[in-house]
Amino acid sequence: MTVTLKQRTWRTEDGKAVPDGHPLAAILVGPPGAKVTDEQARALGLKDGDLPKGSAAGPVEGFKPVPRAAVQNAAEAKAAAPVGDERTVKIKETMRDMAAEAKADESKESELFTAAGKPDANVLSSRAGTAVKAPERNLLWDEVQFEDELAAEVKDKADAE
Repeated sequence: MTVTLKQRTWRTEDGKAVPDGHPLAAILVGPPGAKVTDEQARALGLKDGDLPKGSAAGPVEGFKPVPRAAVQNAAEAKAAAPVGDERTVKIKETMRDMAAEAKADESKESELFTAAGKPDANVLSSRAGTAVKAPERNLLWDEVQFEDELAAEVKDKADAE
């Protein structure tokens, strides 16, 4: 089972869940709409995808935070080598290509993306060379956005150091 984040959620180095903009925010858990496992949600103290309020915020007993360097190394590895089977990687690459094309020529955005801002499943299927239905497209698009955002943050942190 998964829990959908209701807001951009960060984790401090000691594993406490905090909102976007918090001064101790160190590691992005995910943007609104991202999925985390039930176990991750419990460890962070999330309630139905919402951050806990007040003193209840933070990890549950027994939570062992991952060292920051390990998280950054994992993020860099993920950004360098997309995870998934060949078909999934191809679909994600196609989504990224469509996003780049729409960014370069805004007039193509309505042709390539839905009104909800997701890649058009028919165009995506045609370009990726495999049938992609809307539920799969939605899940993979969320993953693409999360992976790209995480890679950009890792790069920004590395550039700042």
